[in-house]
Amino acid sequence: MAEAQISLSIGPLQRALGDETALRQAKSLGYDAVDLDLLGYDDTLYRRSEDEIGSYFERLGALTRDLGLTVGQTHGRITGYRNMPELDAAEKNRARLDVMATRLLGCRYCVMHGPTSIYFGPDADPAVMRETAFRNFSDFLPFARENGIMIATETFGDAGKDANGEYFIDFFGSADEFTGIFERLRTIPGGESLCVCMDTGHTNKAARFPGQPSPGDLIRRLGGAVQVLHLHDNDGVTDQHKMPRSGNIDWHDVMTALEETGYNGPYNMELRLEHYGNTPEMMLLYAGFARHVMRQLLREHGRTVRD
Repeated sequence: MAEAQISLSIGPLQRALGDETALRQAKSLGYDAVDLDLLGYDDTLYRRSEDEIGSYFERLGALTRDLGLTVGQTHGRITGYRNMPELDAAEKNRARLDVMATRLLGCRYCVMHGPTSIYFGPDADPAVMRETAFRNFSDFLPFARENGIMIATETFGDAGKDANGEYFIDFFGSADEFTGIFERLRTIPGGESLCVCMDTGHTNKAARFPGQPSPGDLIRRLGGAVQVLHLHDNDGVTDQHKMPRSGNIDWHDVMTALEETGYNGPYNMELRLEHYGNTPEMMLLYAGFARHVMRQLLREHGRTVRD
């Protein structure tokens, strides 16, 4: 088996240091790959001409290759359609730019969220949720097909509290609803360009609701559809984005499930790097230690990892 790659979602570093410095710092910490955040461009770069946008990402892609880094995945749309025509049209256009940027970076995967109960509420009509999600990804998948990349739909968790102050599961935090819409979308033209980003933290939050699987068991259920990862830990209630082994997720089971399903991509961590301070120094220290934790976890599971 090939040497395992350890990856970091560098969005916090991009916001604090800028794109190029964030990439250089990820390399200096020993990471093999990155998840590059595209959301910070919505009100800046994405307002420029497409030639300017394209030139920017071509340069950034060249830099990653010069550094010896891989852009294993990008992170695009996170709100999903909201059945508000003007907002949805803007999201569709930005999704198109996300997909174009992903290709120009030399990357194959762009992670995107679908519609969420955060906006539709706990009592949304199930038919509305399913049809909105279907329209959302039906609109985005042709962009992926044309650019030769994959859109990875991310697993969900809860959606906050209802009017009574009780937490409720996101509509697509339900494993049945998530797999149902995924399987439906895979049957349409362009559906082969859809895969799954397994978000362990989100799934761990969903697991506290009746009938929902643990992160490891959802990986087993999804199998080879899981092609990229957002690995992070939490207490099962809040979306803490902590490094593995600092919450209550069973990481032995997660790693075993990934082995069982044949996963062989980068082991990407999506961390809130500001946990111990929001200075660049503290974020880099946290990111550096997280790499050591992931390296140890991989070695315990028989994977060869670069020192």
